[in-house]
Amino acid sequence: MSNSLFVREISMRDALSRKDDEIRNLVFTHKVLVIRDEGIELDLDGFVGLGKRLGRIVRHPLRNFALSNYRGVIRISNLYSDGCPTGVHDGGTYWHTDMSYKARNLVFTMLQSIRVPSDRSLSATEFIDCMAGAQCLLRAIRTGELVLPDVLQDLKTVQLIHSFGNRDVLSDGGAPNQMLSEEQRASLPSSVKHKLLELHPHNNQLTAYGLAATSTGIDELPTKQSIELLDTLLAFVLDRAPSYLHVYCPGDVVIWDNLSTLHRGQTVPATNNIEDCRLLYRMNLDYSGCINRDRQQHKL
Repeated sequence: MSNSLFVREISMRDALSRKDDEIRNLVFTHKVLVIRDEGIELDLDGFVGLGKRLGRIVRHPLRNFALSNYRGVIRISNLYSDGCPTGVHDGGTYWHTDMSYKARNLVFTMLQSIRVPSDRSLSATEFIDCMAGAQCLLRAIRTGELVLPDVLQDLKTVQLIHSFGNRDVLSDGGAPNQMLSEEQRASLPSSVKHKLLELHPHNNQLTAYGLAATSTGIDELPTKQSIELLDTLLAFVLDRAPSYLHVYCPGDVVIWDNLSTLHRGQTVPATNNIEDCRLLYRMNLDYSGCINRDRQQHKL
């Protein structure tokens, strides 16, 4: 399903000529912003510099895949060397929301495509518009199309319990899941709570937040019932909300708002061939400190 407000594509020249708040506003409005290089190659310094304009860099717990000169940037790759992965490999091939396992959840994700395999379909990210998904849920409950237990009749009061990982492993031990070391896990909260329907601070619109992966329960409901209900809500949103599949070209920069989207990557076979591998650089950017500042700027 398509939506004219979901996903915007601009050139790198256009992006670099815009003010910081203008770029943020494009991401907030369209949820996913695609920047094509079109002859203007953004090097690593430029990539990091653009990210710093949009928010505060948040380090990922998988620090073993961070770049040595930029610890806030991690590699996503299917390239192996001496039997070991050189980046996160298939860690996000299930629907999820980045950083939803943290209490502070106002986060952009920014990816830059460095290398693309000969089969470009293996280097892609799929997105779901969760603001539209929230409206689909509320409309279906109001019309009686979606019948939920009484405890979920007012979705605006429901809180979900989140922790790092993929809840699918609770029912399918073979489901993909990114493992953490004890040290990495100790750096994260054991669990946090977020509202199922969050109000976006930029535009005051409701969004169905974190329905997949890290949401492992519904507050005050038994685990088994929680998972069944979460799976029902997720399936409904995936079926009804607008989606977009971005197939990367070298040089593409894609930025998305995790508060208003779900996403997943593609499963890609491991390779030892650096000439035919997928390589992406990823940053997460906390924009919470920018919201009020942007508003004040526009009032002046």
